[in-house]
Amino acid sequence: MNAKRLMQCMMIGIAFSGTTATAQDQGKFSGLVFGDFYQVLGHSDPTIEGLNGFWFRRIYLTYDRSITDKFKTRVRFEANSPGDFSTSGGLNPFLKDVYVTYVSKLFGVTLGLQPTPTFGNVEDFHGYRYIEKTPLDLYKMADSRDSGLAIRGKSAGDGRTQYAVMVGNDSGTKSETNKGKAIYLLVGHWFTENLYAETTADFRDKLGSEDWTTVTGFVGYKQGKVNAGLLYGNQERNNTSSGDVSLSVWSLYVGIQASETVKPFFRVDSLSGPVPGASTISYLKIDDTATPTLYIVGIEFKLADGVYLTPNVELVTYRDAAGPKPDEIIIGRLTYYAKF
Repeated sequence: MNAKRLMQCMMIGIAFSGTTATAQDQGKFSGLVFGDFYQVLGHSDPTIEGLNGFWFRRIYLTYDRSITDKFKTRVRFEANSPGDFSTSGGLNPFLKDVYVTYVSKLFGVTLGLQPTPTFGNVEDFHGYRYIEKTPLDLYKMADSRDSGLAIRGKSAGDGRTQYAVMVGNDSGTKSETNKGKAIYLLVGHWFTENLYAETTADFRDKLGSEDWTTVTGFVGYKQGKVNAGLLYGNQERNNTSSGDVSLSVWSLYVGIQASETVKPFFRVDSLSGPVPGASTISYLKIDDTATPTLYIVGIEFKLADGVYLTPNVELVTYRDAAGPKPDEIIIGRLTYYAKF
């Protein structure tokens, strides 16, 4: 990691928060780290097959502060290892979140670089982000962050219905480069204390005449030792350089708490066609000439509060190839996670 750059990032965070690390009453620092020891047992790209090593897939350093009872702020930095199996560069930190939120009893208003509504609830419900990204994030159908203005709220009374509306740059964590914008919508409802469902819609005005429309539906269930979820997402990309593109994904996951410290889990993602840009998916690099199906299976071991060690396997199979059918991807991983 570039030490000078990291120091600059930390100084920005301290300046933004208006405090120092020693002023404990002025805010809270937190962080997390996760990564893998991986072994590529098989891959559609023969130059990757057989590779192994350690990498950091995410490092967070977060500062949260309540300015008043009504105003809260967050600054978060992220760093990770290059995930293209070829770059030997170091860890590069960047700003992941920087926003201010006004909070009232039934709603909040957030301004700045912040999470988009598209799949945050799915990620939280699932609880296995450290194993793999959620489908729309993984297959580059949506961004986890955008700069803009958002309103998030819940219904009066029992608060079982929630909503979110956001207008953003459609630039992710980067700077705005065009006049197009994005609109994000979410409506969710807890039908019981165990059963939740939501739908989202994104409308993204890209460069030139290109535009993307994404709609999702999600149902999640948690009770006792079981948590499970079913997600469907569809995206229509109009006027791209390759013409109009339609892509959909079904994703199912199940986790079972076998004991206080052991939790096996399973996930399968089925795509409707080849994924544009799939060869740039970090830490996986899926072939973009065939339709993939992803399987993930693993067992999570809790070593202590906030510390987990999880052996798991990612398997990608292909169908409907434009040419010769690509070989399967098989990556064995020993994934570690720590939160502090």
